[in-house]
Amino acid sequence: MSEVKGILFVVSDLEKMISFFSTVLECTKVEKAEWSGEAHEQLFQLPKTKANMAKLKLGNESIYLLEFFPKHKDPYPPDSCSNDLWFQHIAIVVSDMEKAYAKVTQSGAQPISESMQTIPAWNKAAAGIQAFYFRSPEGHPLELIYFPEGKGNPIWQDKNSLFLGIDHTAISVSNTEESIKFYQNVLGMKIAGSSLNYGETQEKLSGVKGAKVKITGLAFPQKKGMGIEFLEYQHPLDGRKKPKKIQAHHPMEDETIIAVDHIESTLAKLQSFHAPLLSGKLLALEGVMGFKKGIMTTDPDGHRILLVE
Repeated sequence: MSEVKGILFVVSDLEKMISFFSTVLECTKVEKAEWSGEAHEQLFQLPKTKANMAKLKLGNESIYLLEFFPKHKDPYPPDSCSNDLWFQHIAIVVSDMEKAYAKVTQSGAQPISESMQTIPAWNKAAAGIQAFYFRSPEGHPLELIYFPEGKGNPIWQDKNSLFLGIDHTAISVSNTEESIKFYQNVLGMKIAGSSLNYGETQEKLSGVKGAKVKITGLAFPQKKGMGIEFLEYQHPLDGRKKPKKIQAHHPMEDETIIAVDHIESTLAKLQSFHAPLLSGKLLALEGVMGFKKGIMTTDPDGHRILLVE
């Protein structure tokens, strides 16, 4: 049964980021370990490196933080915009937007959105949903999202905690149809919903003037784990492409970790699709992060995907 197992963020100060996710966003640290050796170097194509890794949980979903040694010299691009094609965030579900918004902003987190926003009634697919974009202390985009009754997965109506889990990871794409071919035909995901968001609310949410965004949500057929959401900006069209040959330890290199049942057959599909195999081959991960085997690839826009079994 395939599912999105989590999102990996490359960080420069692991302890600082563990503290932020744990204290501000109420994640729980599950484990911390060193990752080194031949499989590590081959997977990330980074000879003579090692990394410290922490696994955090929020609800049933996982966040992985990876600090490489030696570190990359550059930070997450400080001028990044929501329509740049390296943009990726996780949508953290909250039970009370006003309380969560206050906690995040009082922590000193840098906002992307002008303020928390409510999707207007004319947008039938998303009406009433509240959202707020902001950045982690190291610049990674994050989102708070609140689902009113009747919207989203029913599990998000739980009121027992403020931060409930991760609904999806959203990625900027240049062509929705081309991305669907990859995620559907190669990985087996299915379209779960779509909407066209624009107007003042979308501008203030994304921080992009004149934003008009085609949004397509995907999930695996079992609907287990977080989904993946495409953000195709139909306006403006000035979103920057991801620079070529960015190394895996650059802070902009987020990774979506997807577990598959038969990784060898998935590898064959990747090869038929002519998707890049950044790891060169299927690797034995020897139980790192709880996984036995792994392949590193990218989607049509260069977003990294770690396929594991």
